[in-house]
Amino acid sequence: MESSAARDQSAALRFEVCRVLGDLLDAITIRYRTAMTIRYRTESSIGQRAAGAFAVVGLAGAAALHAVWANGSPWPAASWDELADTVVGRRPFPGQGPTWTVAALLATATLTTSVRSGLVPFPGGREMVLVRIGSKAVAATLLARGAVGAVVSAFNVGATTPAFRRWNLAVYSPLCLALGAAAAIASQSRSAST
Repeated sequence: MESSAARDQSAALRFEVCRVLGDLLDAITIRYRTAMTIRYRTESSIGQRAAGAFAVVGLAGAAALHAVWANGSPWPAASWDELADTVVGRRPFPGQGPTWTVAALLATATLTTSVRSGLVPFPGGREMVLVRIGSKAVAATLLARGAVGAVVSAFNVGATTPAFRRWNLAVYSPLCLALGAAAAIASQSRSAST
């Protein structure tokens, strides 16, 4: 009798263990499906990733160029005066502190845009409030710089050098407008872009 009772108890225990493991597997499956559904809803579209990639490349290039200048090289110009005339519009060229600050801000804009566009995974994801607000600020800043820069140079507002006005109208302002538009596309929510 004991062996029959022990077998029944053992079978009941195995049954209970299997039931608990089955419930656990169901719970894990449900959580996984829910997580994948939420992940899909927060992923970026192909257009957002493409626009984000364009903006990231441009912002990273600008950050690297400012870091080169902050490290003491007037490249691609032959002198600091030529660089100041072409890039700033007046002399002297800003010191290391302000130039490093601009490089750091551009690097931060690069990271924010890459996270928001879904190019780089980030704790909290692309829907994190700081990432959403930061990416919109990047887009707004670039669009404002492009528009105001074009007006200032087109109408010769302010004391800037002719070289700066020429480069600003031909390259800097259009590039800022294009990068700003790309960052704006990348900063949209998934539902707005589909």
